[in-house]
Amino acid sequence: RLLEFYRDVLGLVEIFDSGPGKGLEGGAVRIGDATLVIDQLNETAGPAQEPQRHLLDLHVDDVVAEQTRHQGLGVYFVRTATKEAFGGLVATFLDSDGNYVQLLGESPA
Repeated sequence: RLLEFYRDVLGLVEIFDSGPGKGLEGGAVRIGDATLVIDQLNETAGPAQEPQRHLLDLHVDDVVAEQTRHQGLGVYFVRTATKEAFGGLVATFLDSDGNYVQLLGESPA
C-alpha cells in the first residue's frame, strides 16, 4: 500500500516492486538522486501509532503548488503550508499508513 501511495499518488518513479507474489513485501521509488526503500516487518500492522515520531521531509521548489496538487489527489494535510521561524514553508500530510510527510521549501518573496 505504501509503494502504491508514493508511486501512484505522489508520482515518484518506481525502481522495483517486491510485493505479493514476488518473494518480499515492499519496493522502492526514486526521489531525486535518492532511493526510498519501503520495507515491511510482518510483526507490525495497522496505521502508525505515533505518526509524528519520524518525519519524511520532501524538499520541493514550490510547497503551495505541491500541496495543491496533492490535495487534488485526495491527500489529507494535517497542516497546510505555514511559514516557519527559519523562513521557509512547511506543509504536513499523511501517507497511506498514517505517517507524517512534510513538504519543505522556501517562502515566496
